[in-house]
Amino acid sequence: MAQQFADWIRNSEDFELVTEPPFNTICIRHKAGDDLNMKLMNSINESGDAFFTHTKLNGQVILRQVVGQTNTEEQHVMKVWELIQKTSGEMDK
Repeated sequence: MAQQFADWIRNSEDFELVTEPPFNTICIRHKAGDDLNMKLMNSINESGDAFFTHTKLNGQVILRQVVGQTNTEEQHVMKVWELIQKTSGEMDK
């Protein structure tokens, strides 16, 4: 499921995959920059629908999503991806 999520990021025009995920932690960022990434993370975390952490790599804010808990299914991962796109799209306006 993490690889599927990574594929969606790779095919996105707005997001980039920062590192190749060897396991289940996906590191991404919106191409619009640090401010939008922090707002995106905070908005999603406040919604309670998903939870991201962040770090800095080469001076840039990177969002981290862990994919895969015992009860995680593909539909859950897809909902997170849809939430990311919807929330970031609302912020772009």
